[in-house]
Amino acid sequence: MKKTILIIISASFIYTANAAGTDSISNRTITTTGHGEVEIPQKIALISLTINETAKKPQDAQEQARQKFEQVLTTIKQVQTLAIYSSMVSVTPNWSYADSQSKITGYTANYSIQVKSSISNSGTIIDKAVANGASIIGNPQLSATDKEKADAELQAIKLATTDARTKTEASLSALGLKAKAIRQITVQNENQPRPPLAMPRMAVMKASVDNSAPATEIMAGMDTVSADVVLITDY
Repeated sequence: MKKTILIIISASFIYTANAAGTDSISNRTITTTGHGEVEIPQKIALISLTINETAKKPQDAQEQARQKFEQVLTTIKQVQTLAIYSSMVSVTPNWSYADSQSKITGYTANYSIQVKSSISNSGTIIDKAVANGASIIGNPQLSATDKEKADAELQAIKLATTDARTKTEASLSALGLKAKAIRQITVQNENQPRPPLAMPRMAVMKASVDNSAPATEIMAGMDTVSADVVLITDY
């Protein structure tokens, strides 16, 4: 009777060990990260234009700035644009400090707009705005079109996925192992807009045909759209 009990206990122990070993093998995974990048040409420019005028009275400063603003706006609309946004209207006092006293010496009115256009038209917009009273030109922000960025994002994800899969297969092959199934896929593609290039690199003065005045030329670059993909694979 004792022998029978010992045999049953021994068999039970072997079965449990085998079950644990099988379960451990089935849960083996490898994690790899792939990266993909796609470059696309910049085609859109966002330009900030500001008109400011100073006068003794706030209403005079505002009226002078408004008149110039309307003049600039009328001129810009003669060029093909994609959109025009009002970004700021303000009137602020100007102070002087002397003999430990401060006083208001006048007022400055500001009218600011943002103009979205093709890069090919952006130089003309800048030149016309300056000629008609714009006093501050913001550094143009250049980018690709929304559609091209969306298409490039999908392509970058495909490249990143292929890269991660290649790394998985290379690593397992070196160990004489094979991938069984993809357990998890994580896509990371948070693309932030690039800061605009410095103005001296973007704006080039190019002589016009009649040599009467130089024209501003905006030089486009490339946007890089990237994606990272993490694969967890059973083997």
